[in-house]
Amino acid sequence: MAADGAGAAAFQSQIAALTAMSAEATERSVMLRTVTTNLQTVKKVADERVQ
Repeated sequence: MAADGAGAAAFQSQIAALTAMSAEATERSVMLRTVTTNLQTVKKVADERVQ
């Protein structure tokens, strides 16, 4: 039974690590989307100035 407890603890540890990685990936995705939007806005303004 001790092995079951150790296995469950290892599983919970892996789930916690996966949850943390998922949150980090989501944060990076939002940051990348923000940067992309800002760059598109700057490009649009620059294109309008050229015309």
